[in-house]
Formats: sequence, structure tokens, C-alpha cells
Amino acid sequence: MNQICRFAVITLYLASLVTVGVLGTSAGMTFVWPAYLVMGLSGVLSVIAIFRRNKSTVPRWCLLSAIGAVTYLMVRQVGSPVAYFAREDCALVLTCCIAYAVFVSMLDDIRWRRGLFWCVAGLLGINGGLAVIQLISGSELWILSGYARTFSDRIGGLFNHPDQFAGFLAFGLPMIVAAMIFGRQSRWIKLSLGGLGVLSLAGTVLAKSLPGLLGALVGLAILGGFVLLLSWSKMTTTTQQTLRTTGCIFLILLGFFVFSNRTRIGVVYQQQIMNRGGVSLVETWKSGLAQFGEAPLFGTGSRTFYFYSRKFTSPTAGPTHVEPEFVHNEYFQIMADYGLVGLLLLLAFAAVHCHHGFKFVLGYAKFARVRGAILPVSDHLALVAGSLAALGVLSFLCCFDFVLHIPALATFAAVFCAILACPDPMAAALHPEEDENSIPGGKGLFFGRSVAFGCGIALTLCGIIFSRSEWHYEMARVSFEAGISDEKQLAHLKEAREIDPQNPYAKSLGAHALVRAIQPQMTAAARQIHLEKAERLFREAAQIYPQDVNRAIAHSVVLDALGRTEEAAQNLRLAREWAPHYGTVLVAQAEHFLRQGDYNRAEKAYEMARNTTVFPMPEAVSMGLAAVEKATRDTTAKSPVELTDSPASLLKEAQVIEKEFSGDVAKALEESIQRLEARLDSEKVPDQPAEE
Repeated sequence: MNQICRFAVITLYLASLVTVGVLGTSAGMTFVWPAYLVMGLSGVLSVIAIFRRNKSTVPRWCLLSAIGAVTYLMVRQVGSPVAYFAREDCALVLTCCIAYAVFVSMLDDIRWRRGLFWCVAGLLGINGGLAVIQLISGSELWILSGYARTFSDRIGGLFNHPDQFAGFLAFGLPMIVAAMIFGRQSRWIKLSLGGLGVLSLAGTVLAKSLPGLLGALVGLAILGGFVLLLSWSKMTTTTQQTLRTTGCIFLILLGFFVFSNRTRIGVVYQQQIMNRGGVSLVETWKSGLAQFGEAPLFGTGSRTFYFYSRKFTSPTAGPTHVEPEFVHNEYFQIMADYGLVGLLLLLAFAAVHCHHGFKFVLGYAKFARVRGAILPVSDHLALVAGSLAALGVLSFLCCFDFVLHIPALATFAAVFCAILACPDPMAAALHPEEDENSIPGGKGLFFGRSVAFGCGIALTLCGIIFSRSEWHYEMARVSFEAGISDEKQLAHLKEAREIDPQNPYAKSLGAHALVRAIQPQMTAAARQIHLEKAERLFREAAQIYPQDVNRAIAHSVVLDALGRTEEAAQNLRLAREWAPHYGTVLVAQAEHFLRQGDYNRAEKAYEMARNTTVFPMPEAVSMGLAAVEKATRDTTAKSPVELTDSPASLLKEAQVIEKEFSGDVAKALEESIQRLEARLDSEKVPDQPAEE
């Protein structure tokens, strides 16, 4: 194969890994589509290697486990109730397939594999450097102008969330340390890597992330175990006995320390791990397990915890509850979304690859050392040992976070699995019979290259389409949240809907913009046109994402204004089904009854809202009950609220990066009630309903 072409493809592949590592640092997809596009292009161009003989071979069980896991995941993603969420998982799976397959088929030389190592080191350096700047200039700083990190109370590097930043540092740290221990780098390079390792470890501490720090210790412990494994047979009996004694003493002291400080450790564990950022992991895990109970074998579908988390929120979650989008435990997440079948397939994939990599490390324990060295020196060994330790870190972090839904982490995890599948490119020489296949490189490699090409085409097309649609949507969202309402915003939303008709948020935001564009001086006909267009967009969004509680609340406001009160009530009943304990939904339902003059039902709904602890709205409830009391005394009141008094900001979507339930709905409802009371106080009650 032409070396220039191969150089270009591998360079593009490594660049795509860096791009995903820079842009894929959040579970949101707004900014990662361009990175996926680059990854897709590298998969498409890798077709030039489809008939190339390769030094490495893919073990049969590694290949079969990968095919089984990927096929099942993509089938369940196609069947997901909400295509918009499912495609995020699908795009991530495609990216991981390309990362895995291109590595196996193209990087069969240690020179190129060192390039992968430097990609990891570079991303650690970029994150560490940005974290230093955040320490100096402010932790809200992010790489995109005009944007700030949502979780800006701690440093986070490229990542939106500091825990995921610390997790990435802990994830990449073993690669650095393994290169220092086993690699063939020069002394100065190893010293530089040591500095980078110290910076990474310091970053996990400064990010105030206990899971990240514990993950880093897990990775270092695994590497320490490899060092002992590879050097044990070369040690004297005295040295071995000394290490045994030291280890026993250390474990005894550690056990005594933990027992003596169990109360303090328990408090730290609860504050730093089980209750972080308003998210109670115990309550979130209960919701995930309740979702798992809906379909234990095959799961409820990709990313369905987005709305099942609302349905199964505990009524005693408390006022500090934050609506989670993920279970914050990947094992429970996979069980809930994909069922036991999905979990077992992924565990089998990981177990087969780790077993193959561990056998490779174990083989080095039998080799003679050069010049009597205690430890072997091999870049291949460094990559495999580092990959095993990194995957160990990831397995630990999966217990407390949704790390496999972060593109930067998931993509490099796929690459590390590819390293374990093909730890030494020269291993093909041990199986000459596999080179006698009629297809160059063997059937397994040919299949992998074909998969990389097919996935590359799909991801490239998706990257082109969704990069454009998400850009238009983001431009509209930013201007909407800035309080702007103009033709340019509507044009962006129209373009986003035309490019991506399966984006429910673009349709909902289009409806928001139309409602905001209604002015008091408008004629009744023009006002009616805006309302009907907004209702149509809400209806289309409901067909794509019927479980969206925020959309249902906003939709009911527009339907009330159009006089379609039964449909408005149905939307609110649906919202109650998916969020039965949300104070915001109960208040919205009460406001609906209040708009219709049904004061008895409004009072009951307000009383129910008063007793809830999940997103409570005590001020809105108090004002609403006062409004009901005044309205019942005023027998002339027919329709207390006009559309212009309704909360236009109620229709505002949550943040794009996290799409979490924000306080916007609660705030808007409170403002609506305040306006309502002001109108009742001034006794300016309209004689006719607003929509007339």
C-alpha cells in the first residue's frame, strides 16, 4: 500500500481521536458532531487498507464478542421510543466501532502506536493546562467563546463536569505511568511524562472529585500489581518475604485506620460520592432499578432513563432533588436501557479482551531480562498494561457515573480494547495458518475493515447533517435565552427543523419563539395564526417525544388559549403520568383549572402541590390559593388569565449541553401567578376569554 496514503489515513485517525477528546467531553451532542464527522472520514478513507496484509490478527472470541455486543446495542437503539436520544447512543457506538476497527487494521506498527500514546498524553496536557488557567482566571472558563461551564464551582478542564474531568485524568494516568515503567523512551521523555503524571494526579485532587481520586489510585494499584507480577520471579527469597511482610502490615494499618475513622469516612463518602451536586445516587439508582423492572430481559430502550427518571422519582426525594438524565451507574444504566442481555454482552466483550491482554502481560513474566534487569522493557507491554489499568479505572468509575456516555472516554476505551485484542502486531507469526486465507489479512481483519468503512460512511453523513442542524438550533436557542425575538431566530429554527425533522427540541423551541412573538397590539387574526402554528409544532414534538413533561406543560397553555381545553387537560394528565410527584406539573395543572374558572379543582391541585417535596413551588402555591379565594368571591370572573399574561418563558427549553430540568418552568409559573394576582387586585378581569 502506498505509504503516503497510509500516513494520511493514520494521521486523520489520530486527529479524530484528539478532536473527539476535545469536543466529546459532555453527554450533550451539540458540539461533538463535527468530531464525529472527522472520525467518520477516517473510517471511510481506511478502505484503502481493505486488501492489505496485516501483521496482527484479531482473536476469534474478541471479534465475536464485539460483533455480538455492537449488533444487539444497535438493534435496541433502532427500537428506542425516542429516536433523538437513540441516535446519540448509535453515533457513539459507530464512533467506537471505527476507533476499534481502524486501530486493528492500520496501526500494526509500534511507531504508529506511539502516536496513539501521544494523543492521550496531549489530551491530558491540554486538560491540565486549561485547568491551571481556570484556577487563575475562573473555573467557569470553557473553550468556546460565549459559553461557560454549567458546573463551574470547580475546575474541569475541557469537561463540563469536574467529576468527569477528574475521571478522564484518572483514566489516562495509567498510560503515562506504564510508559515510564515499561516503555523505551529516553530519560528526558520519561521525566516529562512523570511531570505530566503529577499534573494529572494534582488535577484530580484540585477538582475535588473523590471518585476521580479513587479511580486514579485503582489504576496505579493495578500497575503496581503488574510490576510485582513481572518482577516476582526475579526477586530473592528475602526480598519476597520482605514484600509479603510489608504488604500485610500495610493492610493491617489500613484496616485499623478505616475502622477508627469509619464515621468520618462515612460522612465523606455520603457527601463526596453518594450526594453530589444535588443528585442523590441512592434515589437515582432506585429509579434506574425500577425502570429495569419494566423490561428486565431486553430493557426499555436506548436513553429512556431521560423520562423514566421522572416517572420513578421518589415522592420523598426532597426540595434539593435535581432531575438526572442518567442513572449515574453504567451497570444499572445498561440494565435499564438494554436489559440483562445487553449487560451480559458488554461484560463478555470486556472480559474476553481483558483476559487476552492479561495473558500477554503474563507471558512477559517468563522472558529473560536484558542485562539482568528486573522489569522487561517493551512499548507493546507498556500499552497493554496501561490499557488494562485504564479499563480498570473505567470499570470503577462506572459504579458512580455515566462515563460510557461521554464520547471522549468511550472512544478511548474502545481503542484500549483494540490494543488488548492485538497486543503485539508480530503475534501473527505464531499462527501462520491464519495467513493462508484467500482474503489478504484474514477474514476477521477483512470483516473489521469493511465495518470501519460502512460505519465511516454512516457517521460522515450523520456528521454533515447533524452538525448543520445542531448549529442552527444552537444559534436560535442562544438568541431566545437572551430575550431576542426576530425573523433571524425563526429562520434558524425553520432550517433546523427541515434538516433534522426528528429533533423535538427544535420544534418546541419554534413554538416558544412563535408565542413570544405575539404582541398586545396584534389583531385577533394574526394572534390566532401564531397560536395555531405554535400548537402544530408542539403537536409534532409530542409525536416524537410524547414523554416530555416540559413540552406538555407549555403545550397546555397554548391549547387553553385556542379554546381546546380538553386537549390541554389531556397534555397535563400525560405530564402527571410521567412526573406524578413534580410540584411544577401540579401547579401547571392548577393554573389550567384557574384559567378555565374551575376553582374547586384548581384548589385541590394547589393543595396537592403544597404537599409535594419534588420541585416544590411554595410561593406559587400560596399565591395561587390566594387567587382562588379572591376569584371565588368575584362571581363576575370568567377567565382570569389572557395569553399575554401566560408565561411565555414557560416555553423555554432547558440547557442544550445537559438538557436537564432547570428552574425556568418554576420561575415562569411564579411570574404568571404574580401577574394573575395583580390583575385580580386591580379588578381588571376581561369580560371575554383571551382567545376570543
